[in-house]
Amino acid sequence: MDIDLELTSQQIIDKEFTGIKPGYNPLDVDEFLDIVAKDYVLMEKYIEVTSAEIEELRTTVRIYKKKLDELELQNEINQKKFGRISDDCDVSYSNLELLQRINALESALHKAGVDPTTIK
Repeated sequence: MDIDLELTSQQIIDKEFTGIKPGYNPLDVDEFLDIVAKDYVLMEKYIEVTSAEIEELRTTVRIYKKKLDELELQNEINQKKFGRISDDCDVSYSNLELLQRINALESALHKAGVDPTTIK
């Protein structure tokens, strides 16, 4: 969202008014416009910094959206690939039961004189 300011800080600083009596004191007007110009400078810097931050955030969002799309696709592929594993197995073991079975099998292999780490 661009803000279209009608004046720049430099235009405010350079503006000169013709005075007629009675009227405003030119020094008061000039001092006030100096304050307005300083505010404009701050706003211009703020807009510049904010615009840069917004663009950086948009770039980051695009990167993460792309990664999310890739991960969702990979997840879908994995669901199709591995989803049937739980459907095919009616046996359910807890992790502790599985570790106990592995330990018993490794012990049996050691008693038979086979190193379980060399089995492929």
